[in-house]
Amino acid sequence: MKKRKMTPEEQKEMDDNWESIGKLRISPINGMILTPEEYEQEQQEYKIILDERKRISEQRENIKIWQRLDFETINTLIMKYKETGNQLYFEQAWDDYLWDLNHSLIEKYLIKGLPTIAKQLFLDGNSYNELKDAFYIVLIETINKWIPNSPDHHTRDFAAFYKQAIYDYVGGYKTRLKRPKYSQVTGITPVDFNN
Repeated sequence: MKKRKMTPEEQKEMDDNWESIGKLRISPINGMILTPEEYEQEQQEYKIILDERKRISEQRENIKIWQRLDFETINTLIMKYKETGNQLYFEQAWDDYLWDLNHSLIEKYLIKGLPTIAKQLFLDGNSYNELKDAFYIVLIETINKWIPNSPDHHTRDFAAFYKQAIYDYVGGYKTRLKRPKYSQVTGITPVDFNN
């Protein structure tokens, strides 16, 4: 069989085809062949996925830290504070445990847990730094209400009792949002609590 010589147009078309084939990329995610633009788009999407995985991993690590928390120690410090009124016990509990717990509960229940409109209505005028103290009053009330080793409480650990108190407190925002006077609210200035 005799090979036919290609015309310059056919040769250019074949060269262009080879060049475009050379630019194709194989997706590391699903193994499909992608154009350079599709490959770049996939890489950006993959970076977003990796960032989200990293954030979730950090949250899980935060939860593991709290699972390893010595609940007996925090219970003992709060009990001694209630019995003696000595500020040193409270300060030690705050420095060692309560500040971190408070911060994680603000992140979970206020920043991520409230609908945007509830944040805008009830937390307007607060900066992120001011939110760090948002649960301080709830903490003091919870210390006063907590009865160590009380059989009628759902849990005997102070940290869990405080977490439930925060859950109830934030639920109040959600309940107020359902009231008829807030049903027609419009024109709220967006508030960014994540900066």
